[in-house]
Amino acid sequence: MSKGGAESRFELVIYAESHWPFHLSSEGVRKLYGTFSNLSRLSAVKKEATLDKLVHIAETQFSGRVTRNMTTPLYLFRRS
Repeated sequence: MSKGGAESRFELVIYAESHWPFHLSSEGVRKLYGTFSNLSRLSAVKKEATLDKLVHIAETQFSGRVTRNMTTPLYLFRRS
């Protein structure tokens, strides 16, 4: 199976997925989401208020430990 158009010079050999949990503390939630572009565009006051709300949700609804289910794709191509 080739990946791409008729001019493709690579052949897909392996596709695999790794599924893993990503555990965050309440402070980890603040640090991670504080880097997201939709929050970075906010004023400092609005950004901190939003992060405070996220931390509050993590603490009150998830007992201070949030788990995100992550998927890492792996593609291995061979030059044809």
